[in-house]
Amino acid sequence: DIFQNEAVSSLDNFKLPNKSSSRANTRNTKEEKDNKTNKKQVKTKKEKSKTFTKDIFNTHNMITTSYQPPKKESPPPSPHTPEFSPSVSPPNEPIDDFNNDDDIYINIQKEESNMIDYDDFSDKTPTWALPENARDAEGRDPDHPEYDPSTLFVPPEALKTFTPLMKQYWEIKSKNFDKIVMFRIGEFYRMFYEDAIICHKELDFNWLGTKMITGLPVRSFQKYSRELVERGYRICVADQLENRKAAERRMKNQSQGSKDKLVIRKASRYLSKGSYIDRNDPGHEPKYLLSIKSYKNKIGLTFLEIGYNIITFAWLEDDESFSFFQTLIAQIRPAEIVHESRHSDPKILNILKYSVSCPVFSPISGTQSWNPQTLQESLQKYYPEECPENLQFILDQDQEGSKKFILSSFAGLVTYLKQILLADQVLTTARY
Repeated sequence: DIFQNEAVSSLDNFKLPNKSSSRANTRNTKEEKDNKTNKKQVKTKKEKSKTFTKDIFNTHNMITTSYQPPKKESPPPSPHTPEFSPSVSPPNEPIDDFNNDDDIYINIQKEESNMIDYDDFSDKTPTWALPENARDAEGRDPDHPEYDPSTLFVPPEALKTFTPLMKQYWEIKSKNFDKIVMFRIGEFYRMFYEDAIICHKELDFNWLGTKMITGLPVRSFQKYSRELVERGYRICVADQLENRKAAERRMKNQSQGSKDKLVIRKASRYLSKGSYIDRNDPGHEPKYLLSIKSYKNKIGLTFLEIGYNIITFAWLEDDESFSFFQTLIAQIRPAEIVHESRHSDPKILNILKYSVSCPVFSPISGTQSWNPQTLQESLQKYYPEECPENLQFILDQDQEGSKKFILSSFAGLVTYLKQILLADQVLTTARY
């Protein structure tokens, strides 16, 4: 009985285990085991990667310390980075009239701090064409009061040594020394010597082998010319006036002793900040070309808006600080200034130089360029019968006072328009 009672009590106290809790316990134990194994595997992987990187680092050190490549004769340093060996790649464009011996490009990273080394080029700028040695067409130094910066004196003995193509180039460049000459050869525009340096620095153009030449395709002319003009450079475009077939027909008609095998090229267009218009630019704003003639506090002004071809005359008698003139310049914001090269007031030039528009300065030398009498003679070509009403009103005024300064500034503008081949286009259709 006692045994039975104890057995019953023990059975009453005994409880069967819950199936769900047992399964959960077994699942937790499995997860713990898996986590432990995963941690071990991660540790082993990290240890293996450490040892692998150590092995790579050691082998790299072994290679760099033990192996020494044979020494090769390094090419001359590039003109822009002296310590950089230029990478050589085949050309992407034809050379046209140039030899194919040095038909390679030197890829140079653009660094403004480095200087161009002329010794790196096989064909470099002649000494008489360097800016520090240049003289104008009359042989005058830059310190001469009548110095003309737009011309260059080319020694006659130097012309004899040039090829026919380069002789043709220097004939154009000598008349446009203060401009970038884009010389068309086939389907490309070529820039030589100092002009090539400017294009290399500003547009990151590559050198044509070891020659001081850069170039761009004709189809890309509008893009890159606009960038140069907006940065304040003036461009002279020397186009081909005939193709190869027309040149061959011309050669057949010439006598045998005077055959010229070159395609005729001449300066056909001039681009500047105040005369260039991009018709495809949707955000086009009026650009003013200002011609100025002053004496003390008396200022004569002539504005040309090249987009709508409107010429405006103005005259100011200002105070000592030129407050009215500063207000007018701040409102109009001229893009280009035509002024006398030697007799302009430095105070007025400083006001224009530090104005918001940052204009380009185009100096005109020679007293006849600003003479009202020569102006009236030249206007007869464009207005043979009668002048426009507002222009005639200015011409009929007294020769002294305000009219003198207005006509002098207009004479300077007409002279400049003749130089950039826009006089016929502007004056025949201008509104005053």
